[in-house]
Amino acid sequence: AREESTLAALFVVEIPTATPLELAQDILDRQENGRKALLKRVADCAYEQGVPVRTLLRAARGVSSGILGVAEARGGVGLILMGWRGQLTTQRVRGSVVKDVVYGARCDVAVLRDRGVGDIKHVLVPVGGGPHARLALRLAWDVARVEKGSLTVLRILPAGDRVDMEVEMDVLRQLVEDVLGEIPREVGFSLKRNASVVEGILAEATQSTEQAGCDLIVIGASEEWFLKSLLFGSIPDQVADGAPCSVLMVRKYEPAAVSWLRRIIKRSSLRPSPTTPPARPAPAAG
Repeated sequence: AREESTLAALFVVEIPTATPLELAQDILDRQENGRKALLKRVADCAYEQGVPVRTLLRAARGVSSGILGVAEARGGVGLILMGWRGQLTTQRVRGSVVKDVVYGARCDVAVLRDRGVGDIKHVLVPVGGGPHARLALRLAWDVARVEKGSLTVLRILPAGDRVDMEVEMDVLRQLVEDVLGEIPREVGFSLKRNASVVEGILAEATQSTEQAGCDLIVIGASEEWFLKSLLFGSIPDQVADGAPCSVLMVRKYEPAAVSWLRRIIKRSSLRPSPTTPPARPAPAAG
């Protein structure tokens, strides 16, 4: 956690419609129960790490509506962090509490696909250029810095395209400097070619695990995150399912109109102009 941040651990209890929420909340507040004991264990564990945590036990009609309601009511919530276990299949994602929160939260959201997180000495963050990738880079560096570990910033390039690797590396370094304000010495860079972005990321993670130990991947949402059948998008979901380590998936909050407009502009930029003739191949150097 950043020094200026405060953390809250939330447990939402789903209450039937026949029971008034005020009554249910009063009972939860007055009674000792296993939920309070669980929250206390979380707070005690965080305190041992030097991180103060406020615990919240809330009654709500649904778990997802309870989480979103608390975030809205408290105001100023910057990030909601949740966990996910098991595969990210369409059947499990659609209608899940986690998907409802990812879709509806008016703040940043992060979901940890947990495969066991111990000492985090090496973090891998694949990046593009969008807002979700920038958030992933920021959080990845925060984790690596606090854990006194290293960070590898990865970009996967198309296998068949002609690419100036020096230019691409300059772009990647500029992105890191823009987001972090500097290029820390603990940050390394990797440019890899692969016809599949997912396969390229997993290959890098596997190689890192075998050599230095990749302890965590942090990856930003892709443009399809708003689809109900995907949690953070096709690429992040596949990476989370196939990675050899834990994966933190993140989604940067944008107002709906801004997000929609950005997607339209991106799609338009990928379409060839009907009035522009196709470019002729450049003559070979030499």
